[in-house]
Amino acid sequence: MKKTIVASAIAAVVAAPAAFADVSVYGKAHIAMSQVDNGGTTADVDSIDSRSSRFGIKSVEDLGNGMKMTAVFEFEHDAMDSTTNPASINARDSYVALSGDFGTVAAGRMAAPTKAVLYGTGNVQIADANKGNDFAAGFKSKGNINGASESTANAGRTSNAIAYKNSFNGVNIAIATVGNDSNDNMQHTSFAISGDIAGAHVGLAQTDVDGVQKTTIAGAKMSFGALTAGLVYEDVNSDTASSDFDTTGLSLSYAMGANVLSASMSNRDGDTASLSEDRYNLGLEHKLSKKSSVYVSYADVDKDGVNSDSETVSIGMVHNF
Repeated sequence: MKKTIVASAIAAVVAAPAAFADVSVYGKAHIAMSQVDNGGTTADVDSIDSRSSRFGIKSVEDLGNGMKMTAVFEFEHDAMDSTTNPASINARDSYVALSGDFGTVAAGRMAAPTKAVLYGTGNVQIADANKGNDFAAGFKSKGNINGASESTANAGRTSNAIAYKNSFNGVNIAIATVGNDSNDNMQHTSFAISGDIAGAHVGLAQTDVDGVQKTTIAGAKMSFGALTAGLVYEDVNSDTASSDFDTTGLSLSYAMGANVLSASMSNRDGDTASLSEDRYNLGLEHKLSKKSSVYVSYADVDKDGVNSDSETVSIGMVHNF
């Protein structure tokens, strides 16, 4: 009897890896020490921040005949939160997708196609924090598809979404729609088209939030040996009076062995002074391995008409797993 129990236990242990062979755990730990100069209007800040540190679980099943099912559950965790407060964990991507020769159909919580164009053509560099060297922070397309205000849109993801992606002769397309919980209408739509032309990666996308705003973004990125340059233009038309603005951004990075030097700037021109701003970022990243790096960055944000200018110097560590 004891031998049978031991044999069964061993069999269970041996079989367990096979049962979970299609499941992977991944994530990123990103911690930075920052000194923020708020221009004297508010108190300066010295802090140690968790910059979108995250963990996720991904499962992929091969269904045969060129088809597969994928499930992703990803969460952001504030690694500097010393409490057991569940609020320190926020949902990121969370969806199920079916892929095949027909393309990919996904449903759940995900980012709008406009964000993919921003990150694909804007050389985002270190990213993951407005305080850091995040080129994307100056663009509305970093925000989510359902038209949340800029201050709450940086999660860049929306629940209740359905998306379709496919590629035709090197041309990538993506279409997404989001439901409205109050009336069940799939009234928020987004699309993107991207591909490579003459050595440059180009993209065009638009998100139309019915009754709120329409955001259009276009960009191109190209590498010239060790130098990579990206140019992005975004136009936001709001249904609210005096709330339109457009943003132009230029980003550069230069690889020198294990080091990457980056610089970027973005200019936002709004209908009102409070919507207008200039951002400048500099960064030097040293790659310790394919998964780990350290960096130092500088960010300068100048806002017109409001007393919220800031300068930030950060030193950070990043580990991907």
